[in-house]
Amino acid sequence: DLATRAAGERLRISEDEWRPSTANDVLALDVVRAFVDSVLPDVLKEGDVKVFTTLDLTAQRAADRAVIRHAQALGRNIQGALVAMDPQTGDIRAVVGGRRTLRGGFNRAYQARRQPGSAFKPFVYAAALGSGLSPATVVDDEPIELDMGHGQLWQPANFDDSYMGRVTFRRALAHSLNAATIRVSRAVGEGRVIDVARRNGIRSPLRAVPAIALGAIEVTPLELVTAYVPFANGGARVTPRLVRRIEAPD
Repeated sequence: DLATRAAGERLRISEDEWRPSTANDVLALDVVRAFVDSVLPDVLKEGDVKVFTTLDLTAQRAADRAVIRHAQALGRNIQGALVAMDPQTGDIRAVVGGRRTLRGGFNRAYQARRQPGSAFKPFVYAAALGSGLSPATVVDDEPIELDMGHGQLWQPANFDDSYMGRVTFRRALAHSLNAATIRVSRAVGEGRVIDVARRNGIRSPLRAVPAIALGAIEVTPLELVTAYVPFANGGARVTPRLVRRIEAPD
């Protein structure tokens, strides 16, 4: 009977999925609503309210399409996130929290902490340059073995298990060489690497362990993009901004 069939069905969670309803709607509108609610609770329920964002409509539409297209190409359950920022001002031009948006749901651009991997390596070399070394400084890119204590050895390898011998910092970063980067990080100190990442805008917890050189820590996409901005604008740190102003009748 109906009850028996229902008992054998898999439970599904009902989700309030939001999709763009007009040509000007974009997936970022939910994160804008969430921000406005956080600074002015219930103001959006009052009716005649204008919210001026930093978003670029053309860029946002392209970002929405890119995340959806690439996530679908990789697999049904694959998710994604994207943040595009003006490096001069910190204004967010496009933000995608996932391949679909749920009202008040989990926004991966702001909340999902994942290991950045090799995307963290520029902070290692920035720390080295800040300590007086140069892009022409030479480092060994050979197999490396680290004693982690308690009888444990760590042997981080290069991506394709090939090594380039003596290389400059510039070449080591350009080729994303793991062994060379570990040596640079050990030489300048993981604490100094963390200091650089913090000054650039990383706020998530960071531990001074050898694996931090290879991005074995967790950060959000927004943090990582914000921390890259000083590399693009001459060293100035910015504060991310999504909303320029909010206007209500009063």
